Amino acid sequence: MRIPILTYHSLNARGTDYDSNDHDGLELDLTLLKENGFRVERLTTLVDAFNCGQADDYEGEKVCAITFDDGVTHDFVDFYHPDRGLLKSFARILAEATDSSRVGWEKVPATSFVIVSPDARDILDVQCIAGRNQWHHHWWEEAIRVAHFDIGNHSWDHTHPVLPDVAQRDQIRGNFFCIDNREDAYHQILDAEAFLARKIGDLRSRLFAYPYGDAPDYLRDEFFPEHESQFEAAFATGGDYWSEHSNRWAIPRFVFGEDWKTPEEFLQILEGKGGRRSAQKTGNIKQNRVTAAPERTPSKTNVFSPDEARTPASDHKGRDSHDAQLSSSENTSGPTGAPEKDYPPFFIVGCVRSGTTLLRDLLKQQPNLYCPEETHLFRWPHPFGSGDFSHIQQHNETLKAHRQIDGVVEDEYRELLEQATSRRMLQDGYARLFFEAKGISGGRWFDKTPQNIYGMLLLSAVYPDAKFVHIVRHPLNVVTSLKAGKVMAKHSLQGAINTWLEAVSIANQFAVAWPERIHTMTYEALTADPQGTLTALLTFLDEPVDATRWQLEGIHPEKNLYQNTLTEAEVKAVKAQLGSLMSAFGYA
Repeated sequence: MRIPILTYHSLNARGTDYDSNDHDGLELDLTLLKENGFRVERLTTLVDAFNCGQADDYEGEKVCAITFDDGVTHDFVDFYHPDRGLLKSFARILAEATDSSRVGWEKVPATSFVIVSPDARDILDVQCIAGRNQWHHHWWEEAIRVAHFDIGNHSWDHTHPVLPDVAQRDQIRGNFFCIDNREDAYHQILDAEAFLARKIGDLRSRLFAYPYGDAPDYLRDEFFPEHESQFEAAFATGGDYWSEHSNRWAIPRFVFGEDWKTPEEFLQILEGKGGRRSAQKTGNIKQNRVTAAPERTPSKTNVFSPDEARTPASDHKGRDSHDAQLSSSENTSGPTGAPEKDYPPFFIVGCVRSGTTLLRDLLKQQPNLYCPEETHLFRWPHPFGSGDFSHIQQHNETLKAHRQIDGVVEDEYRELLEQATSRRMLQDGYARLFFEAKGISGGRWFDKTPQNIYGMLLLSAVYPDAKFVHIVRHPLNVVTSLKAGKVMAKHSLQGAINTWLEAVSIANQFAVAWPERIHTMTYEALTADPQGTLTALLTFLDEPVDATRWQLEGIHPEKNLYQNTLTEAEVKAVKAQLGSLMSAFGYA
């Protein structure tokens, strides 16, 4: 048994070359694993075999395991970089590597070792990745259930050097060798495991990965053996293979960017020749037993990844905060004056004439929620910056009227359009101009553009933490409204049917992929029980409920105008094409 455990960091994406982007590296490495006859085994399965004395079951097999460190949301959620475009999440890359025709590749599992402390993650999010709320725990359970992930313990706060306080009695930061006593071990390891238990219960892996790969003698030889009932194994780094002779509490791993930087070096690892560090060992790791730490001076800048808080001699990739996915200067997460702890925006989408305006107006009654008129920034397929896109933004009369209602001056909007390099920068910038024009000092903005449902996938990538509210109305009433030309141009019967069908189909497919990010409600429920329906929605949005502000006068249940408007043949045509989708919402 000589198994390479491969480690990647989803925040390491400063460039587009193999050695400067762990996402690109992982994608190519998976191809190389396939081509060389390897398969990816679940790490917990390997640990079980190792602990049961069955490691020799893997003798002669080409098998590896994959781990991710730090637990940034990009392990699981795609990210849209304003300069480099869509950055695939590790989960997407693994899913795209599956191959049902190849034995062992029906699924590709991985273990994500996460920094556990919510307070530490909040600070690291601001200090290291421009404060975009991309270092949270909301994705853990979903990743376990749908993406073949395991979630492991990567300590309470990583003793990270940018944190004002760490769970270490002498406030030593930048290495983990300082966790050499019972008190600190309890805070860094057991408190973290207790938090994982509260959040994901028995779904947690009971695996631990040492920050920086530092495995102190005390933890390896005393603490973990004493807590064997709570943990299955612990993982260091060191650039070596996992074998039957490895210490259960300091299993070595290979780290992308340290143990290999090129595809050729990766192939050497697969061939059993070790990585860069195994060829240049200096005695820090010997016979799989980690000795004392080399002296380090933690970086005083905003490090890109927690595992980079080392001196240049440690052979990290030299990434810094300026090369991070979003530097602090690019932080446009919300309008000027927004609260210190901001929430991501949310988006109301759906078929037109389905009650999106009523829903928006009701939500605006809540003290923290603000919404401009429809922006349509993700509706059209024209690439951002193209002539067609810019022409629509500058000359579309409806959009100009919306800006007038919002109080946004045309000259200011044109300047924003010229300076923005992505749809997100334009959308965030528009929210800022809207807040300034309305004299709003802070709050959470949301957008109500039903046609943005056609750009819903791009929206979800651009705003990886945003949620979506999908409102559905009986298609017979929607078709009636569209045929009559209320608010918008008249539709043919078939055009009206497809308007409802396409919107609902897109939202349904999105809900299959990301059920935690979308809340579907019906217009009928909203008008029949507005208070109960709004309470459920605000709970989904993590917003407090202030029912005293709701003005619900004038809201009446659906009138079903189609009964007096559509012909029998038209009703039959609608039901023939939409029947299965209608029944899913309880529509007859």
